[in-house]
Amino acid sequence: MKKTPQKYLAAMIICLVVSFLLIFITVFATGGRDTNEFTGQDTLSFIIFIALEAVSLLLAFFFAFRQGRLNNGQMPRAERATKTKSEKIAAVRGMILNITALITALAGAVVGMLLQKYDTTDGFAPFCIFIAGVVIAVAALLFGIIGKKRFVAKLNNKNIGDMQQYIVSHREEAEKASREKLARLKKLHRRTDCYAVMLFLLAFVISVSAGMFFETVNVAIIFACAFLFLASFSRIRFSVPEAVFDEDDCYVDEKDFSELYALVRKAADALGCEGKIRVALLSNCNAGIAKISDIYSVQLGVIMLNAFTKDELYSVLIHEFAHMAVEDKDSEKEGKYLNWLLTGGTPHYLSALTEKFYSRSDTEYQFEFSLYRYAVAILKETAADRYMSEYGDAQKAASSLLKLKYYEFFCWEKGTYDEKCIFEGEEPTKDVVTNEISLFSDAVRERAEEWNSMIDVEILSRSASHPTLKMRLEALGIADAGKLKICFEDFCPDAQKALDYMEELIYKSRVDSYTDERKEYYLEPKETVEQWENDGKLLIAQEYSDVVSALRQLGRVKEAYELCDRAIEQLPETAALFGYFMKGCFMLHCYDEEGIDYVYKAIENNSNYIDEGLSVIGEYCCLAGKQDRLDYYREKAVELAQKEKDIYSKVSVLEKGDNLAAEKLPEGMLVKILDYIKSIDKSSVKRVYLVRKTITEEFFTSAFVIEYDSDSDDEIQQEVMYKIFKYLDTCDDWQFSLFSYEDVRNVKVEQIEGSCVYEKGTETE
Repeated sequence: MKKTPQKYLAAMIICLVVSFLLIFITVFATGGRDTNEFTGQDTLSFIIFIALEAVSLLLAFFFAFRQGRLNNGQMPRAERATKTKSEKIAAVRGMILNITALITALAGAVVGMLLQKYDTTDGFAPFCIFIAGVVIAVAALLFGIIGKKRFVAKLNNKNIGDMQQYIVSHREEAEKASREKLARLKKLHRRTDCYAVMLFLLAFVISVSAGMFFETVNVAIIFACAFLFLASFSRIRFSVPEAVFDEDDCYVDEKDFSELYALVRKAADALGCEGKIRVALLSNCNAGIAKISDIYSVQLGVIMLNAFTKDELYSVLIHEFAHMAVEDKDSEKEGKYLNWLLTGGTPHYLSALTEKFYSRSDTEYQFEFSLYRYAVAILKETAADRYMSEYGDAQKAASSLLKLKYYEFFCWEKGTYDEKCIFEGEEPTKDVVTNEISLFSDAVRERAEEWNSMIDVEILSRSASHPTLKMRLEALGIADAGKLKICFEDFCPDAQKALDYMEELIYKSRVDSYTDERKEYYLEPKETVEQWENDGKLLIAQEYSDVVSALRQLGRVKEAYELCDRAIEQLPETAALFGYFMKGCFMLHCYDEEGIDYVYKAIENNSNYIDEGLSVIGEYCCLAGKQDRLDYYREKAVELAQKEKDIYSKVSVLEKGDNLAAEKLPEGMLVKILDYIKSIDKSSVKRVYLVRKTITEEFFTSAFVIEYDSDSDDEIQQEVMYKIFKYLDTCDDWQFSLFSYEDVRNVKVEQIEGSCVYEKGTETE
């Protein structure tokens, strides 16, 4: 049969009808007698009924799931035909959980029927127990859903400064805080497991009590109990199938990379880490390790493999395995539990629903674990660094850490010089990472002296997960980074092979989507720039930001920032804020402290730049060791972040209950805006509404709501909305908001008298 959504629906209905018919057939076959009056033949009929009922309900359950997934477009035929082994294992596990839950629910009902003869209250006591169980189950579900919302709301309602200080306090007393948080995590973990057991017992009580007072099996109750059992079973934590390593192309075989595996195993043996090892190659310059089931998953960036000597790589591996060696059992256990939560738990057909029971506890656990990880981060990294010296060579360990810092500087300076766009060629290339390594090597030779001078002044940021390089070198007994010998040779024998392998992987990942990506990241930006050039490089307030972005995408960085300079010099301040922001960021990435003032000017006058602007200022101040600017930044960041939370975030939403009224803009402003909208709307705009949303006594926004013709093209709507947004963002020193009527239909802006300021085909404006 062809598997279409309609046929799955029909099959599900047929199964449910059959399940009901079986009830009447069984009643007829047993003569309507109670279970305590059953004959041998009645008992056989009843057993057959239970078996057939289980099958019909299970099939209805299965078809309902398929129906839902097909309706959501989640099961294309190609996907079903190419399921990986681990996905099949997960599907089988999910099916087993569903079957077990349904059978357990039926078993509970049968037990209840068999216990009917012992009930002396004529069904009253079982009925009361059943009602109480249902009430508790519903309360548990609501607690999970509402509890999560209240927990998140409680965190969101905290003052930004107080919340920041609360988080930082965990690092100030790291050892004490880590012990307290670990104890808290263990308590939350145990509580959740007990909660799962409670749901199982609750489901069993409901199913048994239902069986005791219902005359026969109630399909709805069986389904409800099965759902409750499933919620309990969903907390069973299966081990990760080893097949996931074979299915991920990043993992390489030991037979193909014997030298690399030998070096990894040598480091593991030095730290006493026994067990299987799988190595994954990544395209970056980093290393990491995780224990998945009983397998050490070691991730190594191919840039590191081709920029670090064999001894330096060994030092890095010692550091990573040290994390495993110093990890206590409790911490390791909680880490595995967190990873289980973050990777979706134990998936089954109704995961999205059953997980609601645990929403509150899981959310709190993840929050508490983030605090624990923050508290112990520096301590763990410092401990792992000591192992680099103890089990390796301090000089080699220091040079490996220095190269990692060099790569951080290298990445910080990206975008400050012209370079070729990787989508320029008509076909994807196989030298993406190779070019990165070459550029990095050249940068080290040219910039090492200046980078070394910055190492001594770097400030440890509040969000740092590692000590500063100076702190790490001092722990290794190295006083001067400049005296370390930097070598770009004597790599691991498998380094080049790993690079070639990664280039091939990247090529394969790009080849299918390259045409579309080239259009988006090269051809369209090129068209934007060429149009600008053909128009005489005009400086238009609402358009120049797109030209700047296009120039940067093409790698023409110098021209992009020259255009920012023109905007700052020639445009009104409101229109030039994008130029200030981009120019300031560019200057900071060139270590020019004056860029801070440019960025502040942008974020203080346009809330759209707050998050990114504060981030780049904070990172620069720590990297360049600007303590005085950092102190001011930290105060300013709290102030602006609080305003963003309390005020600016409300500019971008329009909801029922907002304080809305008709708006009266300064003379001439509305006419100018409407003239622009009509000039670019391609006859798609049906009506324009304008209302004032008052957020505080001192702050409001003028919200434009655009209603389009029902037959207008979606792409045209998106293009028009984007152009209107850019215009409103630059046309005047005024706070505007922009919404599509379809997105805020429930607000009923049309009912506000005087809100409609434009309607197609009329003179009403």
